[in-house]
Amino acid sequence: MRYFAILVFLLFAGCSRKGLVWTGNSPKYPEVANATSFSEAVQKVRPKISQESCPSSISSQGEFEKSEAYQKREETFRKEKEECQARNQKAIENEKGEILNSWLGRQSVSMRYRPDDEVFDVTVSSIPFQISVPIAKAENFKSSVKKFDMKFE
Repeated sequence: MRYFAILVFLLFAGCSRKGLVWTGNSPKYPEVANATSFSEAVQKVRPKISQESCPSSISSQGEFEKSEAYQKREETFRKEKEECQARNQKAIENEKGEILNSWLGRQSVSMRYRPDDEVFDVTVSSIPFQISVPIAKAENFKSSVKKFDMKFE
């Protein structure tokens, strides 16, 4: 979990003259600070973010309702429910960065490249580690971190 968090922090890095540094902001969702997992953190703020109440059930076919009309009503209900759930999920997806920041708390991340050793020295909240990156890829790697488009394979 710790290394996952460290890699995520690298995605939120900003640039300074000495290297990449991300210092975090005040948490938007302080209620997630004690969550034991990111999934739990998302669940804690889900009601706050996805405030649209989706339909949960449909009444049974009425005594004087034709089967065709009931099936049409059933289909409309399913579509409305799916669309509502999709809107709520999109709202959660749009807030995941803020949830992560709130869950992990204020962190300090720094990253500096040593070209002779072809290594990035990284420190996350006083936890140092290294990432080996060939010099031919180092500039692109750093640029990817700054642009938030890094891919981990």
